[in-house]
Amino acid sequence: MVLVDVGAQAVFWSAGMLGAAPTEPGAPAAIHARVLEAFRDWPNPVPAMLAATDPHAIIERPLVDRPPLTRWSVGRVTLLGDAAHPMVPALGQGANTAFEDAVELAHCLTTAPSIEGALTTYEAGRLPRTQVIQARSATQGSRAYDPDSERYLRGVAEQAQIGQDAFEQWLYGYRPGAVR
Repeated sequence: MVLVDVGAQAVFWSAGMLGAAPTEPGAPAAIHARVLEAFRDWPNPVPAMLAATDPHAIIERPLVDRPPLTRWSVGRVTLLGDAAHPMVPALGQGANTAFEDAVELAHCLTTAPSIEGALTTYEAGRLPRTQVIQARSATQGSRAYDPDSERYLRGVAEQAQIGQDAFEQWLYGYRPGAVR
């Protein structure tokens, strides 16, 4: 949960939680009741603040991802971005991977002898990378909700300095079209 004092005695709050299944969109009162129930055991001021929130001011946005696809293209049609590899925002890489897809797809379309060949090359180049990012995002997202997440995240920072650096180099050092 994030609380931000936005001035004028107003607070912006945002909360996230894992659900067993996606919830159906509901009336503001039903959404408010779900939020109150989910955070009823939290320390003050959280329950009081949530109870004081106007139900019409709550925006419920379920985050949904799915296992990585093994194929994005059929004939002359392909996917990119969230259509190809939706991911929870734990790593903040959704838009970045969509941009990478677009650059890679443009490169493939301008260098391949056919659209089908371009899409085959695009898919072969992008699938492995996005599958790793998608899976890592899901793992990081799930871990953030563990009751022991603070200790876990401290442990990761302490234990994986070299691993994280290598991952970040791989993640941020990527150049679409540079590796064939």
